[in-house]
Parts: sequence; C-alpha cells; structure tokens
Amino acid sequence: MIHGISQRSISNVDDVSNPPPSLSPNDTTHLTQFNFDSTLKEKNIHLIPILQRSPHLEFLMMQGGSYHGLHGGFLLPDFHQLFIWCPNLIYLEINTGHLRYEYRDIWMKRLTKNLKENTDKSSQVKKGLRCFLACEEEEFGAQQMGPILQHHADTLELIALTVNTTQQTWVSVFQQLQLPNLHTLLCDGTQYDDTSMRALVSHSPHLQHLTLNADNDIHLHLGKLLKMSSCALQLKSLHLGQLYLSYDETQSVDPNLIPLLSPMALATVPPLAFVDDSLHGTTTAVASTDDDKAPERLFQYLNDHGCQLNEISLKFIIQVNDTVPIAIAHVSSLTSLTIDFTIINLYMDDELLLLIQKLQQETRIEHLKLFHIRTLDVRMLDALGDLSYLKTFQSCGKIFYLLELDGWALIHMLEKSPRVSEIHFRNLKITGVSVIDQYRRKIENESDDEENDPTMDFLTDNIKGYMVINHALSTTYFDVDIRRIL
Repeated sequence: MIHGISQRSISNVDDVSNPPPSLSPNDTTHLTQFNFDSTLKEKNIHLIPILQRSPHLEFLMMQGGSYHGLHGGFLLPDFHQLFIWCPNLIYLEINTGHLRYEYRDIWMKRLTKNLKENTDKSSQVKKGLRCFLACEEEEFGAQQMGPILQHHADTLELIALTVNTTQQTWVSVFQQLQLPNLHTLLCDGTQYDDTSMRALVSHSPHLQHLTLNADNDIHLHLGKLLKMSSCALQLKSLHLGQLYLSYDETQSVDPNLIPLLSPMALATVPPLAFVDDSLHGTTTAVASTDDDKAPERLFQYLNDHGCQLNEISLKFIIQVNDTVPIAIAHVSSLTSLTIDFTIINLYMDDELLLLIQKLQQETRIEHLKLFHIRTLDVRMLDALGDLSYLKTFQSCGKIFYLLELDGWALIHMLEKSPRVSEIHFRNLKITGVSVIDQYRRKIENESDDEENDPTMDFLTDNIKGYMVINHALSTTYFDVDIRRIL
C-alpha cells in the first residue's frame, strides 16, 4: 500500500506505481484532508511537521497514534497547538476503529456540502470543530479529550467515543458540557453515570441520534432521561446496549441535577418529595417508582406529545421483558425496531406475537430485527405477513439453539408481504417433517449427489420471486438470505 498526495488531500491509495512523496512545505500549504497512520511513520513521514504547515486543513484522521508515543505508535499532537496550526479544522478522528466505517463517509459528505453552501457567507459562520471521533487508550481519555470538547462545545455536531483501555471517568466532563448544536452522540463503553448522562443530554437541545453501549454496570433512568430532556421529543434514533434500565416516567431526581437542567426540562418535573438518606449522606427527590406499567406510560407519553423516534434498538438489556417491546409499539413514528434479547429470555411467546400485532396496528414498521428468540411459530409468521410496510426482517434463535420455522408458514408469510425485499435468518432449521421427507425422497430418486439438501431444495422450489442464499457450511442448520428478485 502506497500513500499518494495531491493538492487537496493525503490518504491511502491503491497505486503501487508511484513512490512515497517527499512532502515538501509547498505540498501541504493547501492541504484540506489528511489521513495519517503508522505506515506513513514507517516511511519516515512525520505527522507534526505536516500539521504545522497545513493552515487550510479541514479533515484530519489519525490511526495508530498514542498520547505519549507508546507501544510503537506515532506521537499525537498537542491539541491546543493543533488548532493554532490548523484553525479551519472541522473533523477530527483519532484511533476510531469501527467508528470510522459508521460515521466517516456520511459526515465528511455532509460537512463538505455545508462548506460549499456557506462559501458566500463564511464570515457569518462560526469557526470550530464539528465532528470529534476518538477511542480511549492508555493515558488518553476524558482528561485529555475533555478540553477539546469544552473548547469547541458551541460548534460540535457529532461526538463519538469508544474504548480500548481506559480507567478514566467522563462524569465531570459530561456534567459541564453545553452542546447547543450537537446532532449525534455515541458513547460505546465510556464510563459515566446516570446523572452525568442526563445532564449531557439535557444540555444538547438539538440532539437527534443517541447511542449508549456499556461494558460496565451503568443504571440508566430512561424515563427521566427522555421526559426531562428538551431534545427528547425530537430524537429520531435511540440505541441502547448492555445497560440496566428503569422506565419510571415521573422523576426520582437528584437535587444536584436540577440546576443543570434546561427550563423546558424543569417544566415537566412534578411536585417532589425529598427523602433524606443519612446512611449514604444523600438527599433524593422522589416522585414515583418503577412498576410493570412504567414502560407503557413512558412510550405512550412520548407518542402523545409528538415524539419523532423512528428507530429504536435495545441490545442485551436484561429488563426487556413482555412489557417493554409492546410499550415501544405505542410510538407511531417508529419505522425500525431491533431487540436483541439476553440469554435469559424474560418474555412469553404469546407476548412476542402481540408485539408483532401491535406494530401492525400502531406503526408503519419497515425494518424489524428480533434476535435470540425462542421461536417464530406459525401465528408469528402469519402476523409478520400482515405488516403492510415491512421491508426487511432478521432473526435468530437463542445462543446454542436453532431457530425452527415451519416451511409452508414462511412461504405463506412471503406471499402475504407486499413490500418485503430481504429476510435473513441465522441458525435456521426448517420444520414440517412430511414436507422435508418428501424432498429427501425426491433427491434420493433423482440425484446421486449426497451434498444436495432437501431443505434448500424446498425453499428454492417454493419461494417464488426471491433468491435464496445459504451462507452456512453445515447441513444441520442454515444462515439464509432471502432476497426479492427485482
């Protein structure tokens, strides 16, 4: 892999005919995009001298760097100096791993479009960082990144934080940040607590996309976060993973949080009763406690007040029982739902059927993913066929178990579904003994090829208008894509 250079950008290119550039000062004066990784260091190309002579740089991506140059990585720049050298920087990405695939292209295109639109009124547009994506490493965490966020709080639109190794907490940083233009927030494994996250969301009045994935014990009061945040009704996507959730929609509020909340958020707080917990030296304002109806009340409240959520994802959240998915179905704006159940499934099969029926009655669901479920029986497949707007569906069985489907019920579902373009099943086993036995006898009579499988023959023969692809190497289960032929 060779690195190429143009007046516009430096990045990896698939061009083996050109040697690495010398990078003279004239090469970087008009540089606007720079993607630096450890392979450039190996070619004796150094980061900081390039940054020092790149006053027009707008997009900077650094992969493989470290705060003190540890573990063979290149040395990250002093960030205070970075913005002096590169005053036009609007996109900064540091060791982002998987995040760059999720956010880089879409945000670089978005920002480039904004730059073109604002060319004639550049004097009116406030300069500052728009996107910050970073992975915490040893000695590079909240303490080092917090000042960057504080300095650019007025202009940041995207903050995406993930973790490799860290021992730092973001609590104090999150409590202090005021982010008037934040559009998207992702925290994947970062350390915070419920109070600091609620303060951060409350101070982000234009937040539309919120993703919180934890790899440690974080208890999030979802009801309080959504009802006490001024942005809650304009959220378009909510992705939560490996968190402990409570849904009490009236507030049990830490009084220390109240000064941090926006006036709109405070207006939703009911009269509070203050309880003194002398044992722990705290005072808590309590309005109500969770109960089985709390999820339904929360999502019904959001829907009644004009909630714009169209995408909800809950992954490996232990409190997802019967009531939670059905409560989510109250959100009429919902078009995409993902529920990834834990190993311990706390729902009843009849309630999963009710969820599908509720989605038909109350939403225009287009994309549905139900992972690690016990079964999709004939009734459930029939209900899936009634989802008038459904385009894609994905599912798999519990870990170490197969997802058993009745073959003819699956075919009937596809015949009923006017818009379904793709279905994916992991660890699938088609049931219906008489059907499969019939195809097995057909194969035995017509072919000497022992690798032919009756299940795949059954699917390809009977699913009309779709292409069936099996990605699994086993003949005891299937990893099947069913895609509509256009």
